[in-house]
Amino acid sequence: ELARGDAHIDGRVDVFSFGLILFEILAHRQLFSGESISEVVEQILKKPFPKPSEMAPDHDIPNELEAICCKALEKDAKNRFQDVSDMADGLKKYRAT
Repeated sequence: ELARGDAHIDGRVDVFSFGLILFEILAHRQLFSGESISEVVEQILKKPFPKPSEMAPDHDIPNELEAICCKALEKDAKNRFQDVSDMADGLKKYRAT
């Protein structure tokens, strides 16, 4: 939403940011990189995001945790957790298993 310059921004951008941090923790790699801001924006807007396990196949990433990460990184905000509290609930549920 921020990269597109959307007029309506809500808490789901925070979910996306949290998902990005979780991705980097799981994969030990940055999801986005580039020589310029426009290259990074291009990646965010136009390229599909890999799963953490695709970026780090040698890491033992639990499926449930990867699913939480991927849901947080959905490009369409309607498909993300509705707020950070919902994402935290998902993480707590995962941790309890």
